Amino acid sequence: PPLTPFRLTQNLYDALFQYILSKDQEEKLQKFIDMLEEHIKLRDQTPFSVPIEELEFLDEGLQELRLLNWSEIPVAETIEVISDLLTRLTIFKRPAGSNLIWVYPYTMVR
Repeated sequence: PPLTPFRLTQNLYDALFQYILSKDQEEKLQKFIDMLEEHIKLRDQTPFSVPIEELEFLDEGLQELRLLNWSEIPVAETIEVISDLLTRLTIFKRPAGSNLIWVYPYTMVR
């Protein structure tokens, strides 16, 4: 049966807690677990993502995540990289003076 978000995150917390050596690390781990639990509850279709720099406090715990089949993949963070990706996937326009991106289906414009 599928695990509930609470059970999944509690199991992950228990697995990673062994790598925690300070109160500060424990607080960061709890923040990470809370973010994961919230992501699961939202049933978002995007993968759960956290910059690896934010998880470096886990030290050897990062290897534990890899053993649990977590993966590190590059994510586009700059608008130029995102624009290049969108160009390959769809038709879009960035209105001048705005931080919006308008995306159009190919079927609508071709």
